[in-house]
Amino acid sequence: MITIPNTASGNTLSLNTSSPLLSGLKAGQLVTINVTQIQGSQAVITLGNQTLTADLKGPQLKPGPLEVEVKQTHPSLVLTVPPKAPQNLQSEVLNSQQAALQNQYKQLLANQQPITQVLQQLQNAPNLSQNIQTVIGQLLEQLLKPGANLNGQRLKEALSNSGLLLENKLLKADSGNLANDTKAQLLRLQQLIKQEPPASPNASLLAHLGKALAEGINKITLQQLQSFEHPELVNLELPFQQQGEIKPIQVGIYQKRYPQQTLWEILVELEINQSDSLFKLTLNESKETLYCSIWCETSSLEAAIQTKLPILIEQLQTLGLHVPPPQILPQKPKQSDFATRVALIDIKV
Repeated sequence: MITIPNTASGNTLSLNTSSPLLSGLKAGQLVTINVTQIQGSQAVITLGNQTLTADLKGPQLKPGPLEVEVKQTHPSLVLTVPPKAPQNLQSEVLNSQQAALQNQYKQLLANQQPITQVLQQLQNAPNLSQNIQTVIGQLLEQLLKPGANLNGQRLKEALSNSGLLLENKLLKADSGNLANDTKAQLLRLQQLIKQEPPASPNASLLAHLGKALAEGINKITLQQLQSFEHPELVNLELPFQQQGEIKPIQVGIYQKRYPQQTLWEILVELEINQSDSLFKLTLNESKETLYCSIWCETSSLEAAIQTKLPILIEQLQTLGLHVPPPQILPQKPKQSDFATRVALIDIKV
């Protein structure tokens, strides 16, 4: 006999069964049953792949999933429904705290600007004071410097210096990496602009650049807050220069933990030859096989990428991965259902 007393509402379900599945349960284990049907004093529930009928005593249960705890297994199996009141109270407290944070962040980060636009304004700015011009040159050189094809090491460096990890570097006193950190450089440039005398002949331009820098810093800070609240995903934009214009490489890294493995999914979106393309990479925790899917906006770009696929496969294989032939997709892919972009604050750019 199995009894399921609900300590919060007085519900009790009694089942007569000798199922091997149920006999394998252990005291203290949490299991989820599903109440599929209620007729009078009987309830039909499912546990695992088994459907059971239970005698119902006490207040009416509602159909749907129900988490229960195994209290004892002998001489009969007893399952209890944990009280919900403390959890509801805790949830209300967390919601209240999050609402307060949202209101504060909305005020602090109300205006944002993508880093690519900030860099475009810095690139087009006339000559300023030597200190400011030096920092602008270093920042543009660091983020837009030409080089070899983007590889795993360069992407790792770009992620590390994107600004998302600045506070972590400061916590670890990792001052050696601050010179290449985007957020640190923007903050340094912002401080130099504030130190310029008010009577400077470029006062109007400096005020405009100072506003753009503040909005770019806000953009990075928002990305940091999103990563803090949802560590299973990271979203950021990395700038690169093409045909005189600064374009973003949008990178989304998603993680999903399953009982037996962790699945990683990476979406890399960029513009090539004035056409959009998206690369979707899927890798499991064992890191044995990397699946690559590619979408191209135009047929000409697709043909160009097709000719470069052997080079791409060779570069991926240097990481020690088994790489099946990449798949060209007819439609633009999206992140899997398991990953949802959820922001701590509802600010859109």
